[in-house]
Amino acid sequence: MMKKQADLVAIGTSKDLQEYRPVSLCPDFAIIEFKGIFQGNEVLWHTEIRTLAYHCRLLSIGGKIRQFIDIPMDKVRFDLATANLVLGLNLDKINQAAIRSSIILIRQYKNLKPGVHQYGELTHFN
Repeated sequence: MMKKQADLVAIGTSKDLQEYRPVSLCPDFAIIEFKGIFQGNEVLWHTEIRTLAYHCRLLSIGGKIRQFIDIPMDKVRFDLATANLVLGLNLDKINQAAIRSSIILIRQYKNLKPGVHQYGELTHFN
């Protein structure tokens, strides 16, 4: 069952307060929005965080896959200050800790560019 929530959720410590808006949350994926910088412009990231297992089921793919960040250039709208992002993580489930870490990862990644960026170990899925 998906949980929908319109309120902003605060994450981090009082020294490093960050906010995001949950759009849809479930164990296999989360869709959230948060502010960040992309290519020197402030944007609202519309982000889907997926487990790799869910990603493989969704796209009906198997084999070996790495964790990834996907920023489709056709979904970057500097005129509207928005950008889409899909993040695939080798986790059993997406929880608050995974969401928090994902936001920190994206905000601290200095050279994000459009396209698919793979990282980490190869993981096998059937």
